[in-house]
Amino acid sequence: TIRSLVSLHGLNMSYNNFMGRIPSELGNLTRLESMDLSWNHLSGKIPQQLTSLTSLSWLNLSYNNWTGRIPQGNQFLSFPNTSFEGNTGLCRNPLSTQCDSPGSTAPTISQEHSDAFATWKDGLASISVLVCDIVMQITCTCSRQTRQIKTILF
Repeated sequence: TIRSLVSLHGLNMSYNNFMGRIPSELGNLTRLESMDLSWNHLSGKIPQQLTSLTSLSWLNLSYNNWTGRIPQGNQFLSFPNTSFEGNTGLCRNPLSTQCDSPGSTAPTISQEHSDAFATWKDGLASISVLVCDIVMQITCTCSRQTRQIKTILF
C-alpha cells in the first residue's frame, strides 16, 4: 500500500491516463520531495492532507480534472500557478480564479457542462474535417481514373 512507501523521495505518475481521486494517504509520505501527477484524468478535490508534505519542494498537478479550492498551508503557498494550470474547476491562489464564497467550489456545474459541450463540439468538428478530407480524396482519385480511361479509349 501507499503507507509502506514512507521513504519515497520522488513520485512521477504523469501521462498515465489515471482516473478518479488520489488517496489522502499520499499525505503520509513525509519524505516526498517531488510529485508529478500531471496530464492524467484525476478528479475531485486535492486532498488537504497533501499540505502535511513539508519536504515537498516541487509539485505538478496540472492538466487533470481537479475541482474546488487549492489547499492552503505550508509549502502549498509557495507553488506557482503552473503547478495547477489546466484544471478549470480549481480556484484560489496561486490561480487567478477566486472562489465565490468560503464553502463554494468553482466553477459552477453549468460552466462544467459548457466546457464539456465545447470539447464535444471540437471533437465533432475534427471528425467532420476528416470525413470531408476522405470524400475529397476519393473524388480526386475517381476523377483521375476516369481521365485515364478516356485517354486510353480515345
